[in-house]
Amino acid sequence: MRYLFSWYTTYIYSFFIVVVALLPVRFPPQLLFSFQDKIIHGLIYFLLAFLIVNTFSRKKIGNSRKYSFVYVFCLGLVLEMVHYFLPYRSFEFGDILANSIGGFLGVLLVIKKPLRVNFNYRIKR
Repeated sequence: MRYLFSWYTTYIYSFFIVVVALLPVRFPPQLLFSFQDKIIHGLIYFLLAFLIVNTFSRKKIGNSRKYSFVYVFCLGLVLEMVHYFLPYRSFEFGDILANSIGGFLGVLLVIKKPLRVNFNYRIKR
């Protein structure tokens, strides 16, 4: 894997978000403070937006920030709408807001030049 920002990474992470979002919660997590789940939502969608915008930039797709935010916003919105129909999940506008803020911040943090990850690096002595 030569690049960290690739379509494979983006698809796998998006699939991970969808699967985790649709799994039933067996035991309610113990929250340290009241809005801890919103911060987790924001961080998850921050990373997704960061991956997508850097993948688009690497592929030299124009308007990469706009497309990345639209993708992240639509994914979060659709998953929250699905939560409305699932008996073991709950729909919350706060989650949509946290997803959007995380996605927006992830789009703002853009690396101009894509990072190269070299797994064959040798230390010279």
